[in-house]
Amino acid sequence: MYRADNQRVYVATYQEILLTFISFAVILFVLYPKELLQEQILKETSNYDLSMLYLKNMLKQDPSNESLMIFLAEQSLSSGKRDLAYRLSRLLLGSQDTEIKKKAYLVSYNIAKADYYYVKSQEQRKKILKDLDDAFSVIVKNEYYNQDDLYRWYEEAEFLHKDQEKYELLKKVLMQNPNDVALLTTAYYLANKLEKPKDVLKFLFQLQEKDRKNRQKWLFTEYHFFMKREEYVQAEAFLKKNSDDSDAWKELLANFYTWTKKYKKASNVYIQLYKTSEDEDTQILYFTKAIQILQSGNYLDEAANLGHKYEKHFFTNIKVRNFLLKLYIATNHLDKARALSNRILQSEVK
Repeated sequence: MYRADNQRVYVATYQEILLTFISFAVILFVLYPKELLQEQILKETSNYDLSMLYLKNMLKQDPSNESLMIFLAEQSLSSGKRDLAYRLSRLLLGSQDTEIKKKAYLVSYNIAKADYYYVKSQEQRKKILKDLDDAFSVIVKNEYYNQDDLYRWYEEAEFLHKDQEKYELLKKVLMQNPNDVALLTTAYYLANKLEKPKDVLKFLFQLQEKDRKNRQKWLFTEYHFFMKREEYVQAEAFLKKNSDDSDAWKELLANFYTWTKKYKKASNVYIQLYKTSEDEDTQILYFTKAIQILQSGNYLDEAANLGHKYEKHFFTNIKVRNFLLKLYIATNHLDKARALSNRILQSEVK
């Protein structure tokens, strides 16, 4: 038990304690049935030293008494005698009986957790945290908890900042709550933090399915996951799949092709966007981008030919006509520049 004052008051000398203990032990061992022993210990309200000495020796003589002791520990805890419960549980942490050991660790953890909020000394809190950490590791490793308590131990892992254990417990909690978006979101972030790429994708797929109002956000997150890991083949396949029915994703695909220097592919995507757009300003934007991307890749002939292909569509737009004239001159397609200039002059004469 952790005490805020760090002091213990002894009411007798060691010789007196030894003499009293011997007398006490003989009387208890010879005369006391277990029920009376239980009653006697639970009545104690201040100093448990003699009781602990007797019980420790009793365990050496008869390990079967562990059942009584863990029962006493649980009863002590429920009746508010945390000091007694803590001492009893600590005696049983090394038990060979799995069930007894399990109960001892749980009682010990619960008491230490309560004491963490009780003590004020930072030094004591650090010690308690160390004890909690040690006990928690044993409890989780050996699964000293039932399924109904999974969420509680998931929260304890969060309290102790144990990400790996928190993640493993969270996956079990999700088996009970597979549609909980908040838990799935936490699972995604933890899997990402712990660098578990397969699990990251698994949780992203689930979030895309179950968190419909934020589906685009999770799709965008998946794309950035591939880009961050430099998995460009997967990123391209992902963008192509999602661009089939979305101009926003199609534009991202064009940006991706530009970034990866696949200029012809980027230009083709911008032309697709131009064709499906109904707004003239947007059409001009995508058309000019398609040409400029080819110029960036030094595909000058292809840029001039693309401009010429759609020249008639934009002939009445002065801004685009001037853009095309400059394009033909810059790419050394002077014949196209002369032809366009003649058409402009003829249209103005009319």
